[in-house]
Amino acid sequence: MSWDWDLITRHTYIGITPLWKAVFYGIILSSLGVGVVWYWRRLQLWRQGQPDGEPLPMRVRLQNMLGYALGQKKVPRHRFATLFHLPLYAGFVMLLIGTTLLAIAEWTEIGSHIFLNEGIWFHKGLYYILYEVTLDLFGLGVIFGCILALWRRHVQKPASVSLE
Repeated sequence: MSWDWDLITRHTYIGITPLWKAVFYGIILSSLGVGVVWYWRRLQLWRQGQPDGEPLPMRVRLQNMLGYALGQKKVPRHRFATLFHLPLYAGFVMLLIGTTLLAIAEWTEIGSHIFLNEGIWFHKGLYYILYEVTLDLFGLGVIFGCILALWRRHVQKPASVSLE
């Protein structure tokens, strides 16, 4: 038995009318607008603060960004927190990458239809299978992390996460 890899693919927007597709994109654009307004207000608030004296060298700032933002350097202080922060963080990063790849595939096909009269669709075959399995596993990691975070906040109730 041989596989026809071109048949293994993802069909986006099956059964969705053009109206609902437009509604979907309208909601997405509205969400982005809310995010931009929120960030603009935060930026105005941050600008009211006093600067930190002498800025750190670029190398130190880059190391801090890699260590604290990307490497989650402060999280290991609490072992249980590490157990749910890392799958949440890695899961959302991977889901962002996966969504971006899907958007590229979707818009590449649309653009190639316009300019080449033929759609180019790379979201198929073995790549697609690995893509789906990877994103499903990282999505499960996000769910696992959310359950553990809720357990910590509402069942364990440590003082470090108390709202009081």
